[in-house]
This record gives sequence, C-alpha cells and structure tokens, in this order.
Amino acid sequence: AAGCGFVGSKCISSGNVPDYSLDYFCSTVDPPGTRSGCDYLHQNKAGCDLEMDINPPETYMYFTDDPSFGSAYSDVDYCPMKTKYLQSCTGRSKSVTALAGETYGESSKCYETDAGIPVCLDTVCNAESKTLSFSVRGSLFHCSYHGQVINVESGYSIKCPRIAAVCPGLVCPSNCSGKGICDYCKEIPECICDNPFDETDGCWES
Repeated sequence: AAGCGFVGSKCISSGNVPDYSLDYFCSTVDPPGTRSGCDYLHQNKAGCDLEMDINPPETYMYFTDDPSFGSAYSDVDYCPMKTKYLQSCTGRSKSVTALAGETYGESSKCYETDAGIPVCLDTVCNAESKTLSFSVRGSLFHCSYHGQVINVESGYSIKCPRIAAVCPGLVCPSNCSGKGICDYCKEIPECICDNPFDETDGCWES
C-alpha cells in the first residue's frame, strides 16, 4: 500500500522508486515528448519530470550516483513525478502510437503496460467489491489489487493501478462523515469509525 511509508519516508530511495511510492513518483529521464506512464490520478498519459542539473538541496538529493538529478519543483520536495507532456484519456486526440483496444472517452483511465507505453481504457469503479474493471476490444477485465498483472490478449499486459487513486469514491466515502479517520496504511484505505460498532464504509451510523 502507499500508506505509512508514503507519508513518512523519502519518495526515492537510492535512486529507485520504493514500493510505497509506485505510481506516484518516477526515476527515469524520459526523452522529450515521451509518455512512459500515467499521472498519479491515471487521468493522463505522462512523462517523468526528472531532470539533470537541478542540483536540489542536500536533504532532497535522492540519486546518490547523480546528486544533481531531481524535479524542478520545490513544493514536492524535488520528487520527480509523471507530470510532463500530459495527454488526457478523456480527450478525443489520439497519440501517434496506440495499443490495440485503446479507448478515449469520459470514463477512460490511463494504465501502464509491459509494452513500454501507457494505454487509455474504458473503466468502471465497482462500489460493492471495491475493485475496478476495464474493457479491451469488448472483453472485460477486473483489477482486484495494486500491481496485479493482467494479460489482455491483445499483445500486451496491464499493470493494475492503485484502486484508491483511480476510484477515490470507493475510499473512505464522505471523509468518514467527520466521525472517524481514514486508515491509509491499508491496500485499499478504509474508515476507522469513532463508534467501534459502526461498520459502515463512511461511518454513517456513528
């Protein structure tokens, strides 16, 4: 899960993206115009904003072999994120290189693949099971957890994103109604209600 490590630890460790930072931060210098993955909300195809010769303050030097590397943005502690060359999955314009079954539209989200480029796919959030589903060429596939790899039988495989990022409405609804706290240390964050007998998703009975 992103959870506690994400809040209390460095975004990059020894030049690598630790498990708790996956899908939020990146560690590659992408060629100009390259979209190697998705932004953290999975709404856009995006490239990593890691750059050379940034020379961040010593506290924010995450790359021991190349201490000058970093993001240009001090408000995120110089942590590199996929924010460059954004291309919306909801827009109508298609990228030059598109994978089979790609779909742009209001309900499309960005997914990373083993093909080296991301893909936009029609997506549905499943409230009852707290999972998400996406379709490729008319076939429906289901993501149950972050990092799950699914072969979509169209020449590539999908790496499932964090469900909390793609479907935030499934996570601690109504901000736990102000009657509890959201436990972000879990794979899919959920409310811990002030009333220990309240087992509703949003602490609606507290």
